[in-house]
Amino acid sequence: MGLFDAHRREPPPVDLVLRPAAPGTLPPDGEAVVGGVALPAGAGRAVEILPPEGPAIPGGMWVTSRPLADAAPAWRRLHAAYPSTGLWPVAVWPGLETHHLDVDELDPLIEQDIARADPGAVLRDAWLRASAEDDDEIVRRYGGTFPGLAPPGTERAANPLADRKRVRDRAIGLIPVGRPADAVAVPGMLDIHDDDIPPAHLVAVMRSWEERFGAAPVGLDFGAVEVAVERPPVTPEHAERLAIEHHALFPFGIRLIEETLASYAKSLAGSTSWHLLWKR
Repeated sequence: MGLFDAHRREPPPVDLVLRPAAPGTLPPDGEAVVGGVALPAGAGRAVEILPPEGPAIPGGMWVTSRPLADAAPAWRRLHAAYPSTGLWPVAVWPGLETHHLDVDELDPLIEQDIARADPGAVLRDAWLRASAEDDDEIVRRYGGTFPGLAPPGTERAANPLADRKRVRDRAIGLIPVGRPADAVAVPGMLDIHDDDIPPAHLVAVMRSWEERFGAAPVGLDFGAVEVAVERPPVTPEHAERLAIEHHALFPFGIRLIEETLASYAKSLAGSTSWHLLWKR
């Protein structure tokens, strides 16, 4: 299951992972027109861009104050405009339209901290923690040893957003980032984190998935991220390697989706949608 539904006609192929010249600026509170898309009234909260520690990922998020009956058309137009606006769009689940305004303190994400984080090492350490007391068959087979990063996906999906489910009653969020993967830094506002994994490490892994699989966050729930994928694994072996990476970061979430890691890996093969659940 995923966010974006094909309407009566299959939408034309799209490039999911786009890049702007620079991160954008959040629109002012109230009604807004972004990239030629008229949006209902919303409110935003920005984070200091240049902290004393050095250059940072521009933070913050602007969210419409009410859901849209079907957010998919607006999302697609905002996505197409992202290279010029620098505002990455996400669909926000009901009840979270103002949550980003209520967080007591938001810390900027330092670019240097992300650059220093090795995704392979982050996932290895997380895998060792997650598999320590796990009796899953795949975990037993690897004996607690992380097999390394999964190879990149090589087969491009025709349209990673045509996944048969309308985005009904979702607000639209806008995040000022220089690449889609960095949008997972902002969901610290929505409790999308693990106490053992610093936000900079999470972003480093998401950047790696963006580069290897063309993965990009397209929806936010409380404690979860919906990700669209351009180049998913297609073979059982490749899907299993990716499942190991997902298990490393959110073993609890996998158990809510599938009973075993093997069945979860099967669900990843050819899938253009990932549901990453961190909430414990």
